Amino acid sequence: MAGVLIRNHEGHLLHAKAFNLGHSSVLIAEATALQQGIKLALHSGLRNIIIEGDNLLVINAFNNICSTQWKIANIIADCKLMLTHFASYQIRHVFREANRAADLIANVGHLVVSS
Repeated sequence: MAGVLIRNHEGHLLHAKAFNLGHSSVLIAEATALQQGIKLALHSGLRNIIIEGDNLLVINAFNNICSTQWKIANIIADCKLMLTHFASYQIRHVFREANRAADLIANVGHLVVSS
C-alpha cells in the first residue's frame, strides 16, 4: 500500500491517491509512493514542487547520502529523470507524525482493486 497527497503552497489538498501494491516491502512501497507522487505532480502540470517523505532511507538514497539498494535503484533513477521536467524541486525527510494524511491514504490502499 502506498499513498500520495499533493497540496498547493497554502496546504490545500489538490490530489490524493492510494495504491495497492500487493505484497511488497516497506522500502519498495515508499519508493513507489515517491515515484507515483512525482508522476501525479507532473501530469497535474505543476512546475515547482516540494516532496516530503517519511522514509529516511528512500530520501537519503535519492539525495545520494547513502547508496541506493538494488531493490529500489530503478525507481529512484526514474524519479530523478522525471524531476528534470520541473522548474524546481526539493526533497526532504519529515517524521511520520508530520505526514499523517499520506499515511492514512496509504492505509486505505488495501481497498484499491487496481490503480
